[in-house]
Amino acid sequence: MNESIYYDPSSILGSPSPVNMTVGARGIGKTYGFLKAFTKAYLKTGAKFIYLRRYQTEIDDLMKVENGIIGGLVGNNEFPNKVLRVYGDWIQISDPPTYVEVKGRRVAKYSWETYGYIMALSTAQNRKGSEDKDIKYIFFDEFIREQKVPGYLPGEVNMLMNLWETYDRRESRVRIVMASNSVSIVNPYFEAWGIKDYSPGLYRYKRGRSSVTLEIPDSSNYKAAKRDSTISAFTEGTAYAAYAGDNEFKDNTDYLIGKKTSRSHYMWAIKAMGKTYAIWMDVEGGCYYCCSKVPKDNAHPIAVILREDASPNTIMLERSDFHLKVLVKSLSRGNIFFESATMREEVMNILALVGYGCASRR
Repeated sequence: MNESIYYDPSSILGSPSPVNMTVGARGIGKTYGFLKAFTKAYLKTGAKFIYLRRYQTEIDDLMKVENGIIGGLVGNNEFPNKVLRVYGDWIQISDPPTYVEVKGRRVAKYSWETYGYIMALSTAQNRKGSEDKDIKYIFFDEFIREQKVPGYLPGEVNMLMNLWETYDRRESRVRIVMASNSVSIVNPYFEAWGIKDYSPGLYRYKRGRSSVTLEIPDSSNYKAAKRDSTISAFTEGTAYAAYAGDNEFKDNTDYLIGKKTSRSHYMWAIKAMGKTYAIWMDVEGGCYYCCSKVPKDNAHPIAVILREDASPNTIMLERSDFHLKVLVKSLSRGNIFFESATMREEVMNILALVGYGCASRR
C-alpha cells in the first residue's frame, strides 16, 4: 500500500476544534486512515472511539464482509503484533493468542479488549450513556448522504449534539470527527455550521465560543497514481470523474447562478425549513432571481409550505398555488437564477418535497 497517495488524518486530528470534518474524493482512504489512527491512539493512550453511521442498515451492509468495518486494517496487516476483530457492536483488539490444552485439544486463548463501539445515529437515543470515560472520539462516517432516499434524519444535527452530550457529560473529553465523500454542498451540517469553502484546504469556522474545522484534502497525487486504471479511463471527462476523482462536489456548479439585477422588482418570498427565499422579477430581462434579500418595507405576508414554518405573518401555500407553479415553470425554462449553488439546490429539494420532483436538474 503506497501511503503517500492516501489520506493522512494527522492534520484534522491535530486541530484545536472539538468538531472536525474531512470531505474528500472517493477512494483516498479517509475511513481507513481514521480507523488506523484510532487504533494507534488506543494502543498508545487507551483512547476509545464510537464508529457512527446514520442508519443500522448501513452498518448491517458493512458487516456482510469479513471483519466488517476493520477489514482493511486486518487485510493489510497494519498491526502485525495484534489481532483485531468485530464482535457484535464492539471493535476489539488482542495480543497474539496463547495456546492451552483443553480435553486433549489445543485451544487459542485471546486477551480481547474493546476499544470501539459501533452504533447508528437513528437509534442512538435508545442507548444510555456509557460510563466508559476512555471514549475520546465519535467518528461519524459518510455523514453526507449519497442517496436522497432514505434522507437525513429529522433534526439530525441536534441528534448528533445529543449523542455528544451523552458521552462527553460536558467534561470536554470527546471530540467529533466526521468523514464523507464530496457529494453535496447541501446538507444539514454545512448549513448549521456555515460551511462555505469547497476547494482543497484546511478551514476553521467560529461556532459560539468554540469552532469547527473542515479539511478538504488535495487528492491530486491519488488521482495521478490512479489515472491509468480502467475506471479512470472509462469515466474521464464525466461528472462522475469530477466528483469521484477530482474531489468536486456534484452540485457545486454555476448552473442557474446569477446576481439579481438592479432593475429587478420584488415579487414575493417563501419560507421553508427556517430559511427565506425572496423572488424578484426582471421584466426587461424576462427572468426571475431568487435570493435572501427581502425589502425592509415589505408589507406582504411571507408564504410557507411546511406547518413548522407558519407564524402569524405568513400564509400557507397549497401545491396548486400560483407561487409554486411560477417557480417550477421558471426552472423548467431555465429563466430563474439563484445567488448561490446552495440556494438553488435547497429550492429544488423543497419543490421535490411538495411533489414537484421534476424540478430537479438531476
